[in-house]
Amino acid sequence: MKEKKVSLFNRILAYFLGLVSLTLPVFIYQFYVKWLGFPDGYLTEFERAEKILYNIFIWPCFGFGLLFIYLGRTASRQKTNKKLVISISLFFFYIIVVIIVRYYLGLHLDAGAGG
Repeated sequence: MKEKKVSLFNRILAYFLGLVSLTLPVFIYQFYVKWLGFPDGYLTEFERAEKILYNIFIWPCFGFGLLFIYLGRTASRQKTNKKLVISISLFFFYIIVVIIVRYYLGLHLDAGAGG
């Protein structure tokens, strides 16, 4: 009985993370990357670097989303505890690295703020 609860929790967690990692890049693109340079079209070097960073970020997120959905589908048939923990760790590590790189770019590139 306990194994069924763990399996159900793993499936729900995997499907939830799959949903998050598939929708996160869409929201980032629709609400941020698409509007870079608005209204005049000028991109600062920070915005150009950010656009490249987010375009690089988007594709692995889709891969993680498909992986999480696969793990959610197979959670009831096989033990996916270790695979799920490793996948979650890699996903959060990836997001933290992207956040750190964005912070570094924000510190060292011209963001167009003038005086």
